[in-house]
Amino acid sequence: SLLRFLFDYITDNGVEWEQMDNTYDIAVTRSGMEREEFRIRSGFKEYKSDLLNRFPDEANAIETYFKMVKEVQHSVFYLFMMKMCPSFFSKIVRWIGHSKLQLFHKTTMEVLSGLTTNKELIGVLTYMWGDYGEPPAR
Repeated sequence: SLLRFLFDYITDNGVEWEQMDNTYDIAVTRSGMEREEFRIRSGFKEYKSDLLNRFPDEANAIETYFKMVKEVQHSVFYLFMMKMCPSFFSKIVRWIGHSKLQLFHKTTMEVLSGLTTNKELIGVLTYMWGDYGEPPAR
């Protein structure tokens, strides 16, 4: 990933990465008094597989979500270039990467609501928002 590349470059490969435990977190959802747990396993494939097993009727939404995540991962390069380059070059990058940056103009909730109406699935997909920034609706 770009982030891993930057860490390795900045630290001259000085950061040693530790493998995470297989299950590293638990997302908890509630419906009334009923409490449901969704174990979050390390690994992109495992996470996707667990979501598909837990929400089989939402397979299309889950597949689309993971495609969008990959699009955003690739699009971060354009966003990075726009912020780091001189303004003239930044305008060229914006013009070239315009279609790749469309998702950056939407909130997480707007994107997920366009994929599914399943509140439990949206809850699981957004359970860590407090660790990484704004609430999903902002």
